[in-house]
Amino acid sequence: MAFGESSATLTASGVASKITAQVSGASAGTISATDSGDGLTWYIAVPIGASSAEGTVGIRVAAGAVQDVAGNTSALKDSASAINVDNTAPTVAVTGPFTTSGGTTSLAAVKKGGTGYYTVVFSESAATLTASGVASKITAQVTTASAGTISATDSGDGLTWYIAVPASGTSAEGTIGIRVAAGAVQDVAGNTSALKDSGSTFSVDNTAPSVTITGPFTASGGTTSLTAVQKGGTGYYTVAFGESSATLDAAAVEANLSATGSGATVGTITATDSGDGLKWYVAVPIDGASADGTVGLRVAVGAVQDAAGNPSAQKDSTTSFAVDTTPPTVTITGPFTTSGGSTSLTALKKGDTGYYKVVFGESSVALTGASVAAKVSAIAPTATVGTISASGSGLTWNIAVPIGASSAEGTVGIRVATGAVQDALGNLSTEKDSASTFSVDNTPPTVTITGPFTTSGGTTSLTAVKKGGTGYYTVAFGESSATLTASGVASKITAQVSGASAGTISATDSGDGLTWYIAVPIGASSAEGT
Repeated sequence: MAFGESSATLTASGVASKITAQVSGASAGTISATDSGDGLTWYIAVPIGASSAEGTVGIRVAAGAVQDVAGNTSALKDSASAINVDNTAPTVAVTGPFTTSGGTTSLAAVKKGGTGYYTVVFSESAATLTASGVASKITAQVTTASAGTISATDSGDGLTWYIAVPASGTSAEGTIGIRVAAGAVQDVAGNTSALKDSGSTFSVDNTAPSVTITGPFTASGGTTSLTAVQKGGTGYYTVAFGESSATLDAAAVEANLSATGSGATVGTITATDSGDGLKWYVAVPIDGASADGTVGLRVAVGAVQDAAGNPSAQKDSTTSFAVDTTPPTVTITGPFTTSGGSTSLTALKKGDTGYYKVVFGESSVALTGASVAAKVSAIAPTATVGTISASGSGLTWNIAVPIGASSAEGTVGIRVATGAVQDALGNLSTEKDSASTFSVDNTPPTVTITGPFTTSGGTTSLTAVKKGGTGYYTVAFGESSATLTASGVASKITAQVSGASAGTISATDSGDGLTWYIAVPIGASSAEGT
């Protein structure tokens, strides 16, 4: 303050005594005055009470503070401006974490190397803030995780700052928040801001979402295991994702599914939501013209990712299912002479029975004699066959094929009809004919007798012998099912005598087993005759 003039020399105490504090809400201490050096201009110190409330403080110079040589006294004078007493520290508001700098989308987690963002707002600052100055006042608050260098970006108003907090590239899992240090800013009154921690943290999550594949199953959403299907059939898997940051739809899931395996041809794979958005029922259709093979399921890498950005790994089903287009086999052996036997049969006569063995590779139902016999028919162009029957168990059956008592001659085989059996997938067995037939032979073997001859095996006709001599015949059989012997042939031949008497007949094989030389000795005391 400055006085225009004073007739008396002014002193500090005298000046101070003429000045009082003008307060509103606040409180002031003892005012003091200091001479500027010219005796009329004084520097007035108005101390604020140490426990002063907030308010305003001005000064009043009392009337008559000075007078001139003429005795005129100065008028009362108040300061035109007051001092504000401000005890309130600048506020610091921390919001976030967010997914982007300056954004508003909340962030739950990042993976190592990712960045979380906070927004820090200072209510005031006596000094102009800089990015480096703000960043230097902020530290990461971590639990097991590790953070990189924090940076700050001015929003444009100098008081709102976007804070980037990077998780280090090698960070372990944990949490990260921020702390704004005490004294980060101060106001014009010198009040400093208090320490401020972020109210929320974000996680460092390095664990990829899990992918679980179960199946194959017989139905969508089912639990019955599937081992194989026919071409044109469908196998089912259930795929469960541990988590996904995005809402999944059928198209997104299907785009990450493919078939594994070999041989088979797969159609378009489809996915159906189970209802919770993370479990999906996957249908793997087999092409109608597919070959045999195996089929599994693959979920591609990155099919889903978590909120931290971790992508799921590639996952293959541990179990596949077969595509089986092969019908059950049907094997026919025979014909045989007995049921269940192994001796080959070439021919029999009317009224007799031939036998075959039929072996099925598999059957989805238990077979019975009646069900098997119903699928077997005779292949007999000219012969007559009775009712075919089957005996056995499981997959091996003995087939009896009886020939009619009045059957004509001919050949007989058997035919197993299409669909005699089917496998678990519904593949039907194909028609199968026996590779071999047997004959129905009603013609008896021929017996030809030539002679008599003069010698065994000879061709010179014999007309007479004396008693004690021998005559010879040749007997030729058309066929024989058994191997003939000399004694066997001789036992079937008797001498036809008239007047004469014959001894023991004998037979000698010509070498082919069917032509025999017959010796007919005449008794030593035989009478004359034939």
